[in-house]
Amino acid sequence: DSAVAATTVLAGGGRTRDSAGRVVRQASRAGGWPDLRWTTGDEPRDRRTDVPQSDTERQELAAILRERSLRRGDFVLASGARSDYYIDARTTTMSGRGQLLIGRLGLAALDEMGWRPDTIGSLTLGADPVAYAIAHAAAAAGRTLDAFTVRKQPKQHGSGQRIEGTFRPGMKVVVCEDTITTGGSALNAVGAVEEAGGTVIGVFAVVDREEGGSNYVDRMPPME
Repeated sequence: DSAVAATTVLAGGGRTRDSAGRVVRQASRAGGWPDLRWTTGDEPRDRRTDVPQSDTERQELAAILRERSLRRGDFVLASGARSDYYIDARTTTMSGRGQLLIGRLGLAALDEMGWRPDTIGSLTLGADPVAYAIAHAAAAAGRTLDAFTVRKQPKQHGSGQRIEGTFRPGMKVVVCEDTITTGGSALNAVGAVEEAGGTVIGVFAVVDREEGGSNYVDRMPPME
């Protein structure tokens, strides 16, 4: 299955710093939906989460994505590129079982990266269920992690703000996506968060189509 072979489930990337202030990069390993290996440079490998991250759960999530979200045909992606397959991740991320698995696996992935955000979110709509699932999993584990959403355009009434939910200047933020292709949506959210005074420590996606988006995010300039 070429589409499956070209897609990785659960991927993180972008910029973060270790305790010594060094910029740490991360990339997911290609080679199939159920397979996930993290590379974080010199980042310690002894960080673990109290939320289990099992190969069985990753394989189950991949199976749900194949069954519910993978579509064959001729599609024009948000980037304008054409593709012979489309991943409508929302049919998985908004399912009950998908929510449970994404929350558990996503929280464990953040721990594997050494990321300790105060809040998680991105552009509405695709990122919303991902952020809520991970925040819920954190609460179930007795931990504090909140969520937010970024409007595509600022409100035209009231406060006129673009970011809704649990966010305030100075917070450490992970930007999340259901699917990353070119990285444009994630970088749009990064810009909105930084403009509002947040500090983006990483970008996380449930599905990386491995079409350059994660590499583009990885080339973001280091934080000052």
